Amino acid sequence: MKIPALLLVTCLLVIILYLVFGLFFLNIPYVVPDEGWIISRAHFLAEHHRMGDPLFPMEFSPFFDAFFKAAPGSQLLGILSVAIQAVYVTLLPFNDIYSLRLASFTWSLIACGFTYMVARKIGLEKGIAFLAVTLSIAVPIFFSQIHTERPEIIVTAFYMLSIYSMFRILEMETGWKKNLALFLAGLGSWLIVVMVHPNAVGIPVSIGGIYLVRNYKRIFKPDVLILGFGLVLGMLYFYYLMQAPAIISKLNGGGNLMDIQGPPIVEKGIRSVLALPLTFYKKLSGYNGVTRPVSLIFFLISCISFFFLYRKKKQTVIYSRLDIIATAIVLPSIILMLFSGSNGKFLVTVFPLCAIIIAMAVGEQLQSSINFRRTHLYVLCTGIIVLFAFNFYGMKKQAGYFAGYLDARKEIREAIPDHSAVVMGANLYSIDFIAQPYYSFSGLNPYIGKPKQAFSEAVASVKADYLIVEDFSVFRLSSFRDKEWMDEMFSFLQTGCTLVKELHPENYVGFLVGEPGPFPGQWVNENARKNFITMIRIYKVNR
Repeated sequence: MKIPALLLVTCLLVIILYLVFGLFFLNIPYVVPDEGWIISRAHFLAEHHRMGDPLFPMEFSPFFDAFFKAAPGSQLLGILSVAIQAVYVTLLPFNDIYSLRLASFTWSLIACGFTYMVARKIGLEKGIAFLAVTLSIAVPIFFSQIHTERPEIIVTAFYMLSIYSMFRILEMETGWKKNLALFLAGLGSWLIVVMVHPNAVGIPVSIGGIYLVRNYKRIFKPDVLILGFGLVLGMLYFYYLMQAPAIISKLNGGGNLMDIQGPPIVEKGIRSVLALPLTFYKKLSGYNGVTRPVSLIFFLISCISFFFLYRKKKQTVIYSRLDIIATAIVLPSIILMLFSGSNGKFLVTVFPLCAIIIAMAVGEQLQSSINFRRTHLYVLCTGIIVLFAFNFYGMKKQAGYFAGYLDARKEIREAIPDHSAVVMGANLYSIDFIAQPYYSFSGLNPYIGKPKQAFSEAVASVKADYLIVEDFSVFRLSSFRDKEWMDEMFSFLQTGCTLVKELHPENYVGFLVGEPGPFPGQWVNENARKNFITMIRIYKVNR
């Protein structure tokens, strides 16, 4: 079945704009602190050929110092996401941030390719599968993450590959080959969690759920048990790798990050279950003022499309797989909201499947040409363009924030001309200091660093020459440290350091900076704003 020419042109237009934006508008969105952290990991991997966290040494961050060497296999943690970034930041003749964002865009292209493969494997015609990819690109929760440092777009690519693999396995005849494939699928799904990010936990959950949906009446048969064995083995190994750095950290006087990023179901109990609708909404990407509600509407349309298709109860291959798609959407969404302590917009992983369901419903209507009039076609094409257009609201402001960040970074670099000096500051500004010792203030968080270590002791432990102090680091530290600790910090800055330069940028960093009210009294800035860095002070440590 050929899709109408107007619909095809609309899809091509969206794809072309997506490619142009992904390749050439790398200054959008604004820069966040984690980009510097991730880039430092990429450089470390490229230079030392092993995973490491140069921003967090043992002296004041036992948890992250041990993270990649705590146990056999710890070097695998995050390796798939960092490896391509290491290649890009090393080989591409661009700004490191641009290189990182091109790596993310590459993964989004891979996710689109696997989405097409899943759509075709379900049985959709080529044109409808192409529509599914277009819808996936257009929805804000996907489009807003194609330049992000977060790994969720990588997880999405592997999730689509896993769904495709499960369709292949379900088609296999019973025998040792299928049993081996099931074991590898179960174990391999947890290896993806290890090698990409814990937010990939939706993959093993979905693999187990999909197979049980099809085989719940034969739960004790060998193939089901073999899959379960692979899943349990992988889960135990993942748990072991995640607990190992916490054990070593505590032995060295450090904290445990999992104490503040643990599963919501453990920390909040039944409240986390009752809050699922609100959590779902908050986990949609709020890239601008409209993207979050638009993504929610898209999800609701996919739900309506599902019930539209389900009620038809056609005896076709496509309709027989609706239960698999529904399982692959519902299970990981609920599990991640209950068990992931991450701030990432991990719900993006299921939205390509939502796009496939909507495309299936459109394909059904196209086949019923009597019901699908030209007016409907105009409405559909207009809807796709409008959906895609919501992503571009506020981009000029985003580009301005990016330029402001570069200006601030340049001024900081000028204030610290010594390229051999040891510097402490926020991850945000670490990129320009990648070739010299740079230590992140995040290591002063007692759950990452040493709870009993004073600010002055941390500075002395790494022999820091310069300190970059700004709204972001002060806000984060004051949210974790008591007044006595913060007073000691400001006393050291006043008596043990010399103020070199004070900057007043307008650097947007999102929700990472809260209301100015909770700031310590010593950090007075009349221009302070929520979500912005408005004051940066650069100190030279007195010797």
